[in-house]
Amino acid sequence: AAELCTGKLDDRAGAIQRYEALLAEAPGDLSVLRAIDLLYEAEGRQVEYLENLERQADATDDLHERAALYRRLALLWEDERGGALRAEQCWQTLLTIEPDAEDALRALERSYRAGRRFPALVEALRRRAKLASLPMRAEIYCEIGSIHEHELGDRDQAIEAHLLAEQAEPTHEPSLIALARLFDETGAWHSAVDRLVKRAKLVPQPTEALPLYLRAGERAGARLDDSAQAETWFARALEIDATNVPARIQLAALHKRAGAPLRAAKLLVEAVEHTTNHLERTQFFVEAAQLYERVDDEVRATELYLLALELDPEHVVAAAQVADLLWRQGRWGDLVPVLEMLTRRDAEADVQLERLLRLARAARSAEQPDKAARAWARAAD
Repeated sequence: AAELCTGKLDDRAGAIQRYEALLAEAPGDLSVLRAIDLLYEAEGRQVEYLENLERQADATDDLHERAALYRRLALLWEDERGGALRAEQCWQTLLTIEPDAEDALRALERSYRAGRRFPALVEALRRRAKLASLPMRAEIYCEIGSIHEHELGDRDQAIEAHLLAEQAEPTHEPSLIALARLFDETGAWHSAVDRLVKRAKLVPQPTEALPLYLRAGERAGARLDDSAQAETWFARALEIDATNVPARIQLAALHKRAGAPLRAAKLLVEAVEHTTNHLERTQFFVEAAQLYERVDDEVRATELYLLALELDPEHVVAAAQVADLLWRQGRWGDLVPVLEMLTRRDAEADVQLERLLRLARAARSAEQPDKAARAWARAAD
């Protein structure tokens, strides 16, 4: 009767009623379910159509057919308003039939991501990573690492995921960047330096490697207390760019700590040539002069202090240091302007008196009697 209503009488509504009556008696009859399936679709009864597909999927013993039906159901529910949850349930059921169904995993990832259900998203991504090619596996584990770090606040799990990405593709740059940062933040300095150097060796342009070698050198020196390794990376930075000032300054600091003041001073003077920063140039001259003083090279120290004062005539440290050197060397003409600047500055009474007396004597020796007289008068006051 149902077939007659459908075929001869073109009475789809009547046919549906008769098929539904049959289903009430035999809910799992696949022939009836398949027949009424077409009628629901023809009548535009979408909800009944989808529910009937689900009954077919549950009734069939053919796993391939069941998988195909749930895949179809999931896609159809995704197009229905408010059907996201039913679609998700269908995709989940499909995975119980086809555990490696990549389309199901990707669909669930979209759903979990939209709902900010990050633990479930991580699990779905892990399942798909096992099925992926090595380059794609690296991308997936990198995403998992990002989720752990930024959404779940778990840096240890983030590191583990990025390590898996690195294992899948040793040159995977996003994970190398993340690992260098995460190891730095968690105090794993050796691992942080390793990743910085690894990235530096992989980047296509030497100019891109330069800041990585600088950071590796800084971490090796400051965090690992490994001066030899730090020197290696700073030297590599200078091979790339011989004018790089930070590398020279860091190397100078290493040599200074290692008890090699002349090597440090040489690097500081060279650094002056490669910076236009007025304050830096002055400071480098002063630091280099102090190092030459340490090895009793007063002539070179004097020269560098005076160069610093040419850049900054009011630099008190340079002036105070060079004033003593010029006094011992009897360079009265050079000493007078230095002491004039110093005596204009506030100082302890005994220090100021000593400076005024020296100014008076230097001015007299330099045949500048007026300046000598003023200095004597100030000293007397």
